[in-house]
Amino acid sequence: MAQTAKALGAKTVIGFARNPEKLQRALKYGADFVISTQDKQIKDIRKRVSGDLQEERVGSWFWLEDF
Repeated sequence: MAQTAKALGAKTVIGFARNPEKLQRALKYGADFVISTQDKQIKDIRKRVSGDLQEERVGSWFWLEDF
């Protein structure tokens, strides 16, 4: 998905996973940031994302959730 998002013009791609191997794979395939979701609440994850995006001065952004 990271490669697809980049190919479609995404400036910043953030990968989420519980499994450390999947996080490393996301980085390998184009994610700019990865965040472990293991033992974290969704509100804490959103705060982390917002902080990372502010540091990088990313413009508009949205959540793409795969359920």
